[in-house]
Amino acid sequence: MTADRIVNDCGIATSAAHLGAHQIGIGELGSAARFFGMALAHIEALVAAGCDAVEGAEAVPILSHQLTETCQAHGILDAAVAHAKQQLHRWENA
Repeated sequence: MTADRIVNDCGIATSAAHLGAHQIGIGELGSAARFFGMALAHIEALVAAGCDAVEGAEAVPILSHQLTETCQAHGILDAAVAHAKQQLHRWENA
């Protein structure tokens, strides 16, 4: 898995968690949002430094899948993904 893919997946999961916590106030999504926010900052720092981000993000695919399922169950997955894409576009152009 490439660093770009990891950052992308983590970004989508982070945005989904934040959006979910904001829209429907689910506690576990709020906790997940904090975790992914920290993980994303760590991964972005590794990538910016030219390091291999894989080791710092081993849990991202599993947790991303769990967040996706939670968002889907609450009917906010499409909105979360759209929000994530907007956020990723802002990060890419920052």
